[in-house]
Amino acid sequence: MIPEFHRYLIDAFDLRQIGDYSELGTVTKTQSELQLVHAREILDWAEKTL
Repeated sequence: MIPEFHRYLIDAFDLRQIGDYSELGTVTKTQSELQLVHAREILDWAEKTL
């Protein structure tokens, strides 16, 4: 796996924790859209690799 994908997954997990469990924190639309871009990058890589 490409090393930057590891960072994408960690960041996505952190945002999920904030969205699910934090009373003070929120996930913005911009943050959500960036996660979709990162997910597409990972899926594109997987399709090419597998």
